[in-house]
Amino acid sequence: MAETPAETFPAEDIDALRRVLDAVPHPIFIKDDQHRFVVLNQSMCELMGHRHEQLAGKTDHDFMPKEIADVFRRIDQLVLETDEINENEEFIRGNHGEVRTILTRKKRACLANGTRLVIGSLSDITELKQREASSRLLFDSNPVPMWVFEKSSLRFLAVNDAAVESYGYTREQFLAMTLLDIRPAQDADALRKMAGTKRDSYDTGQTWRHLKADGSLIDVIVYSQRFQYEGRAAAMVAVVDVTERKRANDELRRTREFLDTIIENVPAMLFVKEALTHRYILMNRAGEELLGIPRDELIGKTDYDLFPRDEADLFFMRDQEVLRADRLQIAEEETVRTRSNGMRDLMMKRLAVDSDDGKNKYLLGVAEDITERKRAVARIAHLANHDALTDLPNRPAFAERLNFTLERASSNSERFAVLGRVPPRGVGRR
Repeated sequence: MAETPAETFPAEDIDALRRVLDAVPHPIFIKDDQHRFVVLNQSMCELMGHRHEQLAGKTDHDFMPKEIADVFRRIDQLVLETDEINENEEFIRGNHGEVRTILTRKKRACLANGTRLVIGSLSDITELKQREASSRLLFDSNPVPMWVFEKSSLRFLAVNDAAVESYGYTREQFLAMTLLDIRPAQDADALRKMAGTKRDSYDTGQTWRHLKADGSLIDVIVYSQRFQYEGRAAAMVAVVDVTERKRANDELRRTREFLDTIIENVPAMLFVKEALTHRYILMNRAGEELLGIPRDELIGKTDYDLFPRDEADLFFMRDQEVLRADRLQIAEEETVRTRSNGMRDLMMKRLAVDSDDGKNKYLLGVAEDITERKRAVARIAHLANHDALTDLPNRPAFAERLNFTLERASSNSERFAVLGRVPPRGVGRR
Protein backbone atom coordinates (compact mmCIF):
# COMPACT_ATOMS: atom_id res chain seq x y z
CA MET A 1 0.00 0.00 0.00
CA ALA A 2 1.42 3.40 -1.03
CA GLU A 3 2.45 5.84 1.60
CA THR A 4 0.52 9.08 1.99
CA PRO A 5 2.34 12.44 1.69
CA ALA A 6 2.08 12.86 5.45
CA GLU A 7 3.87 9.55 5.92
CA THR A 8 6.60 10.58 3.46
CA PHE A 9 7.16 13.99 5.04
CA PRO A 10 6.37 14.80 8.67
CA ALA A 11 4.12 17.85 9.04
CA GLU A 12 6.84 19.92 10.66
CA ASP A 13 9.20 19.22 7.75
CA ILE A 14 6.55 20.21 5.25
CA ASP A 15 5.90 23.47 7.10
CA ALA A 16 9.63 24.29 7.22
CA LEU A 17 10.06 23.49 3.54
CA ARG A 18 7.06 25.62 2.64
CA ARG A 19 8.44 28.63 4.48
CA VAL A 20 11.67 28.32 2.51
CA LEU A 21 9.96 27.86 -0.83
CA ASP A 22 7.54 30.73 -0.18
CA ALA A 23 10.51 33.09 -0.47
CA VAL A 24 10.93 32.04 -4.10
CA PRO A 25 8.83 34.21 -6.48
CA HIS A 26 8.38 31.45 -9.05
CA PRO A 27 5.76 28.71 -8.52
CA ILE A 28 7.36 25.53 -7.15
CA PHE A 29 5.80 22.15 -6.32
CA ILE A 30 6.87 18.70 -5.21
CA LYS A 31 5.01 15.52 -6.17
CA ASP A 32 5.50 11.96 -4.95
CA ASP A 33 5.74 8.91 -7.18
CA GLN A 34 1.95 8.62 -7.07
CA HIS A 35 1.74 12.07 -8.74
CA ARG A 36 0.28 13.65 -5.62
CA PHE A 37 1.21 17.15 -4.52
CA VAL A 38 3.33 17.04 -1.39
CA VAL A 39 4.52 20.64 -1.07
CA LEU A 40 3.56 23.80 -2.97
CA ASN A 41 4.87 27.29 -2.31
CA GLN A 42 2.63 30.32 -2.06
CA SER A 43 3.15 31.34 -5.71
CA MET A 44 2.08 27.90 -6.89
CA CYS A 45 -1.03 27.97 -4.73
CA GLU A 46 -1.96 31.39 -6.09
CA LEU A 47 -1.44 30.17 -9.65
CA MET A 48 -3.75 27.21 -9.10
CA GLY A 49 -6.26 29.31 -7.14
CA HIS A 50 -6.42 27.05 -4.06
CA ARG A 51 -4.98 26.94 -0.56
CA HIS A 52 -2.18 24.55 0.28
CA GLU A 53 -4.52 22.44 2.41
CA GLN A 54 -6.80 21.97 -0.59
CA LEU A 55 -3.97 20.93 -2.89
CA ALA A 56 -1.76 18.69 -0.72
CA GLY A 57 -2.41 14.98 -1.40
CA LYS A 58 -4.34 15.74 -4.60
CA THR A 59 -3.30 15.17 -8.23
CA ASP A 60 -3.67 17.19 -11.40
CA HIS A 61 -6.78 15.16 -12.24
CA ASP A 62 -8.56 16.74 -9.27
CA PHE A 63 -8.22 20.25 -10.73
CA MET A 64 -7.71 20.06 -14.48
CA PRO A 65 -9.41 18.54 -17.53
CA LYS A 66 -8.50 14.90 -18.01
CA GLU A 67 -6.68 15.38 -21.32
CA ILE A 68 -4.37 17.99 -19.76
CA ALA A 69 -3.87 16.06 -16.53
CA ASP A 70 -2.98 12.94 -18.53
CA VAL A 71 -0.21 14.84 -20.31
CA PHE A 72 1.22 16.10 -17.01
CA ARG A 73 1.18 12.57 -15.57
CA ARG A 74 3.02 11.10 -18.55
CA ILE A 75 5.71 13.72 -18.22
CA ASP A 76 5.99 13.14 -14.45
CA GLN A 77 6.35 9.42 -15.02
CA LEU A 78 9.02 9.95 -17.65
CA VAL A 79 11.02 12.11 -15.25
CA LEU A 80 10.69 9.52 -12.46
CA GLU A 81 11.86 6.69 -14.70
CA THR A 82 14.66 8.36 -16.70
CA ASP A 83 15.99 11.02 -14.34
CA GLU A 84 16.04 13.40 -17.32
CA ILE A 85 15.24 17.05 -16.89
CA ASN A 86 12.09 17.92 -18.76
CA GLU A 87 11.21 21.41 -19.96
CA ASN A 88 7.86 21.96 -21.53
CA GLU A 89 5.80 24.97 -22.57
CA GLU A 90 2.23 24.82 -21.38
CA PHE A 91 -0.78 27.05 -21.72
CA ILE A 92 -3.04 27.88 -18.79
CA ARG A 93 -5.74 30.41 -18.11
CA GLY A 94 -4.92 33.24 -15.75
CA ASN A 95 -7.06 34.63 -12.99
CA HIS A 96 -8.83 36.91 -15.49
CA GLY A 97 -9.35 34.26 -18.14
CA GLU A 98 -6.35 35.26 -20.25
CA VAL A 99 -4.15 32.55 -21.74
CA ARG A 100 -0.68 32.46 -20.20
CA THR A 101 2.38 30.63 -21.51
CA ILE A 102 4.16 28.69 -18.75
CA LEU A 103 7.55 27.04 -18.98
CA THR A 104 7.56 24.02 -16.63
CA ARG A 105 10.85 22.46 -15.62
CA LYS A 106 10.74 19.08 -13.86
CA LYS A 107 13.53 17.03 -12.29
CA ARG A 108 13.66 13.84 -10.20
CA ALA A 109 14.93 13.85 -6.61
CA CYS A 110 15.57 10.76 -4.48
CA LEU A 111 15.43 10.71 -0.68
CA ALA A 112 17.70 8.63 1.53
CA ASN A 113 14.94 6.05 2.03
CA GLY A 114 14.62 5.56 -1.74
CA THR A 115 11.51 7.68 -2.20
CA ARG A 116 11.39 9.31 -5.60
CA LEU A 117 9.95 12.78 -6.01
CA VAL A 118 9.22 15.14 -8.89
CA ILE A 119 10.32 18.72 -8.24
CA GLY A 120 8.83 21.23 -10.60
CA SER A 121 9.22 24.97 -11.13
CA LEU A 122 7.14 27.22 -13.36
CA SER A 123 8.07 30.43 -15.14
CA ASP A 124 5.53 32.68 -16.76
CA ILE A 125 7.03 33.43 -20.17
CA THR A 126 3.95 35.00 -21.72
CA GLU A 127 5.59 38.41 -22.22
CA LEU A 128 8.79 36.76 -23.47
CA LYS A 129 6.87 34.75 -26.03
CA GLN A 130 4.99 37.85 -27.08
CA ARG A 131 8.26 39.72 -27.57
CA GLU A 132 9.67 36.79 -29.51
CA ALA A 133 6.55 36.72 -31.68
CA SER A 134 6.81 40.47 -32.28
CA SER A 135 10.50 40.16 -33.11
CA ARG A 136 9.79 37.28 -35.44
CA LEU A 137 7.05 39.29 -37.13
CA LEU A 138 9.35 42.29 -37.51
CA PHE A 139 12.08 40.03 -38.86
CA ASP A 140 10.02 37.89 -41.24
CA SER A 141 7.79 40.69 -42.54
CA ASN A 142 10.39 43.45 -42.65
CA PRO A 143 10.76 44.90 -46.16
CA VAL A 144 14.49 45.36 -45.50
CA PRO A 145 16.65 42.27 -46.16
CA MET A 146 17.67 40.75 -42.80
CA TRP A 147 19.46 37.66 -41.58
CA VAL A 148 21.00 36.08 -38.51
CA PHE A 149 24.49 34.59 -38.68
CA GLU A 150 26.62 32.67 -36.22
CA LYS A 151 29.61 34.72 -35.05
CA SER A 152 32.10 31.87 -34.96
CA SER A 153 31.38 30.22 -38.31
CA LEU A 154 29.73 33.14 -40.17
CA ARG A 155 27.02 30.66 -41.21
CA PHE A 156 23.51 31.90 -41.91
CA LEU A 157 21.06 30.78 -39.23
CA ALA A 158 17.93 32.58 -40.47
CA VAL A 159 16.94 34.85 -43.35
CA ASN A 160 13.76 36.81 -43.97
CA ASP A 161 11.64 36.88 -47.11
CA ALA A 162 13.05 40.23 -48.23
CA ALA A 163 16.59 38.81 -48.28
CA VAL A 164 15.46 35.81 -50.34
CA GLU A 165 13.70 38.05 -52.82
CA SER A 166 16.45 40.67 -53.01
CA TYR A 167 19.44 38.33 -53.34
CA GLY A 168 17.83 35.59 -55.43
CA TYR A 169 19.00 32.68 -53.25
CA THR A 170 16.42 30.26 -51.89
CA ARG A 171 16.09 29.99 -48.14
CA GLU A 172 17.69 26.53 -48.28
CA GLN A 173 20.64 27.92 -50.26
CA PHE A 174 21.08 30.74 -47.76
CA LEU A 175 21.10 28.37 -44.78
CA ALA A 176 23.81 26.25 -46.45
CA MET A 177 26.06 29.30 -46.98
CA THR A 178 28.23 31.64 -44.95
CA LEU A 179 28.72 35.40 -45.20
CA LEU A 180 31.85 34.73 -47.27
CA ASP A 181 29.70 33.27 -50.05
CA ILE A 182 27.98 36.61 -50.71
CA ARG A 183 31.18 38.68 -50.69
CA PRO A 184 33.86 39.14 -53.36
CA ALA A 185 36.98 37.15 -52.48
CA GLN A 186 39.03 40.31 -52.02
CA ASP A 187 36.66 41.47 -49.24
CA ALA A 188 37.05 38.29 -47.15
CA ASP A 189 39.70 39.66 -44.76
CA ALA A 190 37.74 42.84 -44.07
CA LEU A 191 34.62 40.74 -43.41
CA ARG A 192 36.38 38.49 -40.91
CA LYS A 193 37.78 41.53 -39.11
CA MET A 194 34.36 43.14 -38.93
CA ALA A 195 32.62 39.95 -37.77
CA GLY A 196 35.23 39.46 -35.05
CA THR A 197 34.59 42.83 -33.43
CA LYS A 198 33.64 42.77 -29.76
CA ARG A 199 31.11 45.56 -30.12
CA ASP A 200 27.48 44.70 -29.49
CA SER A 201 26.45 46.55 -32.62
CA TYR A 202 28.00 48.43 -35.48
CA ASP A 203 26.85 51.03 -37.93
CA THR A 204 29.87 52.62 -39.54
CA GLY A 205 28.09 53.92 -42.63
CA GLN A 206 30.73 52.05 -44.63
CA THR A 207 29.64 50.70 -48.00
CA TRP A 208 30.16 46.98 -48.64
CA ARG A 209 29.80 44.87 -51.76
CA HIS A 210 27.49 41.84 -51.84
CA LEU A 211 27.07 39.14 -54.48
CA LYS A 212 23.58 38.22 -55.62
CA ALA A 213 22.63 34.79 -56.92
CA ASP A 214 22.96 35.96 -60.55
CA GLY A 215 26.55 37.08 -59.93
CA SER A 216 25.83 40.79 -59.93
CA LEU A 217 27.38 43.07 -57.31
CA ILE A 218 25.38 45.50 -55.22
CA ASP A 219 26.53 48.20 -52.81
CA VAL A 220 25.02 47.98 -49.33
CA ILE A 221 25.22 49.53 -45.88
CA VAL A 222 25.03 46.97 -43.07
CA TYR A 223 23.59 47.41 -39.57
CA SER A 224 24.25 44.65 -37.03
CA GLN A 225 23.24 43.77 -33.46
CA ARG A 226 24.77 40.93 -31.44
CA PHE A 227 22.45 38.59 -29.52
CA GLN A 228 21.97 34.97 -28.50
CA TYR A 229 20.12 32.84 -31.06
CA GLU A 230 19.08 29.39 -29.91
CA GLY A 231 21.95 29.34 -27.44
CA ARG A 232 24.57 30.46 -29.95
CA ALA A 233 26.49 33.73 -30.17
CA ALA A 234 25.01 35.37 -33.22
CA ALA A 235 24.25 38.71 -34.83
CA MET A 236 21.18 40.05 -36.54
CA VAL A 237 21.89 42.07 -39.67
CA ALA A 238 19.80 44.54 -41.65
CA VAL A 239 20.98 45.45 -45.14
CA VAL A 240 20.18 48.62 -47.07
CA ASP A 241 20.84 48.50 -50.81
CA VAL A 242 22.48 51.79 -51.84
CA THR A 243 23.58 50.73 -55.31
CA GLU A 244 21.53 53.33 -57.15
CA ARG A 245 22.29 56.00 -54.57
CA LYS A 246 26.01 55.29 -54.81
CA ARG A 247 25.86 55.28 -58.61
CA ALA A 248 24.09 58.64 -58.55
CA ASN A 249 26.62 60.03 -56.06
CA ASP A 250 29.51 58.75 -58.18
CA GLU A 251 27.98 60.34 -61.25
CA LEU A 252 27.49 63.61 -59.37
CA ARG A 253 31.09 63.48 -58.17
CA ARG A 254 32.36 62.86 -61.72
CA THR A 255 30.21 65.70 -63.00
CA ARG A 256 31.57 68.04 -60.34
CA GLU A 257 35.13 67.02 -61.12
CA PHE A 258 34.47 67.63 -64.81
CA LEU A 259 32.96 71.05 -64.13
CA ASP A 260 35.82 71.92 -61.78
CA THR A 261 38.26 71.02 -64.54
CA ILE A 262 36.40 73.17 -67.05
CA ILE A 263 36.16 76.12 -64.65
CA GLU A 264 39.83 75.87 -63.78
CA ASN A 265 40.84 75.97 -67.44
CA VAL A 266 38.53 78.73 -68.62
CA PRO A 267 40.92 81.50 -69.82
CA ALA A 268 38.66 84.25 -68.43
CA MET A 269 38.43 85.09 -64.74
CA LEU A 270 35.41 83.38 -63.14
CA PHE A 271 34.28 83.97 -59.57
CA VAL A 272 31.30 83.41 -57.27
CA LYS A 273 30.27 85.52 -54.27
CA GLU A 274 27.66 85.03 -51.58
CA ALA A 275 24.90 87.51 -52.26
CA LEU A 276 24.29 88.23 -48.59
CA THR A 277 27.87 88.86 -47.49
CA HIS A 278 29.57 89.55 -50.84
CA ARG A 279 32.35 87.18 -49.80
CA TYR A 280 34.22 85.23 -52.47
CA ILE A 281 33.51 81.50 -52.34
CA LEU A 282 35.07 80.51 -55.67
CA MET A 283 37.80 81.87 -57.91
CA ASN A 284 39.34 80.02 -60.84
CA ARG A 285 42.98 79.86 -61.81
CA ALA A 286 42.72 82.59 -64.45
CA GLY A 287 41.31 85.01 -61.86
CA GLU A 288 44.00 84.10 -59.38
CA GLU A 289 46.73 84.80 -61.95
CA LEU A 290 45.11 87.99 -63.20
CA LEU A 291 44.64 89.56 -59.77
CA GLY A 292 47.90 88.20 -58.44
CA ILE A 293 46.14 87.08 -55.24
CA PRO A 294 46.52 83.48 -53.99
CA ARG A 295 43.20 81.65 -53.83
CA ASP A 296 43.61 80.73 -50.16
CA GLU A 297 43.97 84.40 -49.35
CA LEU A 298 41.06 85.48 -51.51
CA ILE A 299 38.33 82.96 -50.53
CA GLY A 300 36.17 84.26 -47.69
CA LYS A 301 37.17 87.89 -48.28
CA THR A 302 35.20 90.80 -49.74
CA ASP A 303 36.31 93.38 -52.29
CA TYR A 304 36.94 95.80 -49.42
CA ASP A 305 39.57 93.39 -48.08
CA LEU A 306 41.36 93.21 -51.43
CA PHE A 307 41.05 96.49 -53.34
CA PRO A 308 41.20 100.24 -52.66
CA ARG A 309 37.98 101.57 -51.21
CA ASP A 310 36.96 103.57 -54.31
CA GLU A 311 37.25 100.46 -56.48
CA ALA A 312 35.52 98.27 -53.88
CA ASP A 313 32.63 100.79 -53.69
CA LEU A 314 32.18 100.56 -57.47
CA PHE A 315 32.23 96.73 -57.43
CA PHE A 316 29.74 96.63 -54.56
CA MET A 317 27.37 99.04 -56.31
CA ARG A 318 27.36 97.01 -59.52
CA ASP A 319 26.90 93.74 -57.59
CA GLN A 320 23.86 95.23 -55.88
CA GLU A 321 22.38 96.37 -59.20
CA VAL A 322 22.55 92.81 -60.54
CA LEU A 323 21.10 91.29 -57.38
CA ARG A 324 18.18 93.71 -57.37
CA ALA A 325 17.52 93.25 -61.07
CA ASP A 326 17.94 89.45 -60.80
CA ARG A 327 19.16 89.29 -64.38
CA LEU A 328 22.35 89.32 -66.42
CA GLN A 329 24.07 92.65 -66.17
CA ILE A 330 24.97 94.36 -69.44
CA ALA A 331 28.66 93.89 -70.04
CA GLU A 332 30.61 96.79 -68.62
CA GLU A 333 34.23 97.79 -68.70
CA GLU A 334 35.93 98.05 -65.33
CA THR A 335 39.46 98.94 -64.37
CA VAL A 336 41.05 96.85 -61.64
CA ARG A 337 44.28 97.44 -59.76
CA THR A 338 46.15 94.13 -59.57
CA ARG A 339 49.09 93.20 -57.39
CA SER A 340 51.48 92.05 -60.09
CA ASN A 341 49.94 93.11 -63.42
CA GLY A 342 49.30 96.77 -62.77
CA MET A 343 46.05 98.38 -63.88
CA ARG A 344 43.99 96.07 -66.07
CA ASP A 345 40.91 96.78 -68.16
CA LEU A 346 38.20 94.10 -67.79
CA MET A 347 34.95 93.36 -69.61
CA MET A 348 32.76 92.24 -66.70
CA LYS A 349 29.49 90.27 -66.75
CA ARG A 350 27.54 89.50 -63.59
CA LEU A 351 24.63 87.10 -62.99
CA ALA A 352 22.44 86.47 -59.91
CA VAL A 353 21.96 82.72 -59.28
CA ASP A 354 19.62 80.98 -56.80
CA SER A 355 20.57 77.77 -54.96
CA ASP A 356 18.62 74.53 -55.55
CA ASP A 357 16.58 74.99 -52.38
CA GLY A 358 15.86 78.64 -53.18
CA LYS A 359 17.17 79.74 -49.78
CA ASN A 360 20.47 81.21 -50.90
CA LYS A 361 21.55 83.49 -53.71
CA TYR A 362 24.94 83.87 -55.31
CA LEU A 363 26.62 86.28 -57.67
CA LEU A 364 28.45 84.77 -60.63
CA GLY A 365 30.97 86.94 -62.41
CA VAL A 366 32.96 86.44 -65.61
CA ALA A 367 35.69 88.93 -66.48
CA GLU A 368 37.77 89.08 -69.65
CA ASP A 369 41.06 90.96 -69.62
CA ILE A 370 40.84 93.39 -72.59
CA THR A 371 43.85 95.50 -71.69
CA GLU A 372 46.02 94.37 -74.61
CA ARG A 373 43.09 94.47 -77.01
CA LYS A 374 42.36 98.09 -76.07
CA ARG A 375 46.02 99.00 -76.52
CA ALA A 376 46.07 97.37 -79.95
CA VAL A 377 42.92 99.21 -81.01
CA ALA A 378 44.41 102.49 -79.80
CA ARG A 379 47.63 101.82 -81.73
CA ILE A 380 45.71 101.08 -84.93
CA ALA A 381 43.72 104.28 -84.52
CA HIS A 382 46.93 106.22 -83.97
CA LEU A 383 48.57 104.78 -87.06
CA ALA A 384 45.50 105.62 -89.09
CA ASN A 385 46.00 109.29 -88.38
CA HIS A 386 49.79 109.58 -87.92
CA ASP A 387 52.71 108.90 -90.17
CA ALA A 388 54.67 105.77 -89.33
CA LEU A 389 57.95 107.48 -90.20
CA THR A 390 57.53 110.86 -88.60
CA ASP A 391 54.71 110.08 -86.18
CA LEU A 392 53.22 113.40 -87.23
CA PRO A 393 49.42 113.86 -87.19
CA ASN A 394 47.27 114.44 -90.34
CA ARG A 395 48.79 111.55 -92.28
CA PRO A 396 46.49 111.85 -95.36
CA ALA A 397 47.58 115.46 -96.01
CA PHE A 398 51.21 114.51 -95.61
CA ALA A 399 50.87 111.68 -98.10
CA GLU A 400 49.16 113.96 -100.65
CA ARG A 401 51.86 116.65 -100.30
CA LEU A 402 54.63 114.07 -100.58
CA ASN A 403 53.21 112.63 -103.81
CA PHE A 404 52.94 116.12 -105.29
CA THR A 405 56.56 116.92 -104.38
CA LEU A 406 57.78 113.66 -105.88
CA GLU A 407 56.03 114.29 -109.19
CA ARG A 408 57.38 117.83 -109.43
CA ALA A 409 60.91 116.79 -108.56
CA SER A 410 60.79 114.08 -111.16
CA SER A 411 59.55 116.48 -113.84
CA ASN A 412 61.99 119.29 -113.10
CA SER A 413 64.93 117.19 -111.97
CA GLU A 414 64.74 118.86 -108.60
CA ARG A 415 65.95 117.62 -105.27
CA PHE A 416 64.06 117.71 -101.94
CA ALA A 417 64.42 116.48 -98.35
CA VAL A 418 61.98 115.23 -95.71
CA LEU A 419 62.65 116.18 -92.15
CA GLY A 420 61.12 113.97 -89.45
CA ARG A 421 61.50 112.73 -85.90
CA VAL A 422 64.53 110.55 -85.31
CA PRO A 423 63.30 107.16 -84.04
CA PRO A 424 64.81 105.85 -80.82
CA ARG A 425 68.06 103.90 -81.00
CA GLY A 426 67.53 100.47 -82.43
CA VAL A 427 64.06 101.27 -83.80
CA GLY A 428 63.51 101.82 -87.55
CA ARG A 429 67.30 102.11 -88.34
CA ARG A 430 68.95 99.93 -90.98
